Amino acid sequence: MVWRTFWTAFAVMAVMVVSGVAMAWSATFLFTHPGARDVRVVIDRRTGGAIVAAFAAPESGIKLIKPEPRAEAPERDFDFGLLDPGISGKHAFAIKNTGDETLELKLGGTTCKCTISGVSDSRVSPGKSATMTMEWNTGRYDPKFAQSAMILTNDPLHKQIEFTVKGQIRALVTTEPKEVTLPTIVPCQHGEGEVVVYSQMWPDFEITGASSQLGNLEWTAEPISDPPAHLSASSAKLVKFRFDSPVPFGSFHEQIRLDIKPEGDAESMHHQYVNVSGQALRRLSFYGQAIDGNGVVEFGNLTEGNGKRIKIIAKVRDTDLVISQPDVQVFPEFLKAEFRRHEGEAKGLYELILELPSDLPPCQYNSDPVGRVKIDTHHPRIGEIQLLVQFAVVPRRSLAD
Repeated sequence: MVWRTFWTAFAVMAVMVVSGVAMAWSATFLFTHPGARDVRVVIDRRTGGAIVAAFAAPESGIKLIKPEPRAEAPERDFDFGLLDPGISGKHAFAIKNTGDETLELKLGGTTCKCTISGVSDSRVSPGKSATMTMEWNTGRYDPKFAQSAMILTNDPLHKQIEFTVKGQIRALVTTEPKEVTLPTIVPCQHGEGEVVVYSQMWPDFEITGASSQLGNLEWTAEPISDPPAHLSASSAKLVKFRFDSPVPFGSFHEQIRLDIKPEGDAESMHHQYVNVSGQALRRLSFYGQAIDGNGVVEFGNLTEGNGKRIKIIAKVRDTDLVISQPDVQVFPEFLKAEFRRHEGEAKGLYELILELPSDLPPCQYNSDPVGRVKIDTHHPRIGEIQLLVQFAVVPRRSLAD
């Protein structure tokens, strides 16, 4: 009797649980909108998303979802592939209204090289479509084309839609690479480089001249019978060039202008610029932990009563490696300096010895004033070299404080 009662009660409870789950699955849950007490928020039982419900007859007890437009654009990007320079084109994009309210379309902004010729219909009924047409010109100088335009809508989920057209433009004439970065140039040696000049339209061309601020520029141009496939070139030439460094040392950035005529067009002249950058070494370079790339020697802060000695290695890069009678001047006068040949068999190596004596009073030469060492090498191409020397002598009592 007891077991029969237990299983009967268990079966009743199971039926109630299953019925509750079924009711919950099919139910629509309504909540009051926090910003408007008369509006209800519906929780969709399939997606779990919150949807603002429209007003309905109170006696019905049902809240209907508010009708809305929906803007769908299956294609938003168009690639026109490879076109000639200076060519105009256009493409129509479809915008469909998949909602249940009228979709309104307005023209937005465009990038400078693209225009919107118009929208076929500014008001699109549910289930209908409109088209937006973009027009463009490829231009003549940029190898890649990418422009966009914007359409504004009253779809609350897609207030604006961006459309893009892109593609590749055949080059009248260009280079590979666009910029040539050269290895470090050693004094008494030339800077040398090469670049491929090619056209994707001309069957052949002639390079008639080259000019630059690079000193003593020399160049040659040789036809390339089988240009690399990725260039899509109709004709190509390998240009080799050499020059004297435009700076005594440090980095430089210059251009070479090539004058180019297409085959069969004696009146036409095109100019192509090649960027050239590199680094030139000093004829007299200094190396050591105490000196930086700008020629500043750092002694650091010395405690009063302590001196310091620094050795820096100097290397001559020239056809003449000898510095026979150097003159050394210092500031302040108590700074000691000696420039001498480095011990060993290697030619062109020297030592700069700098020393601060231990009996110096507190002082600073880190900014204004700053220490200096000037070396007159009497070398015909090196001349005078000046290094800055920074240091300070700190009183003993300041360390205790």
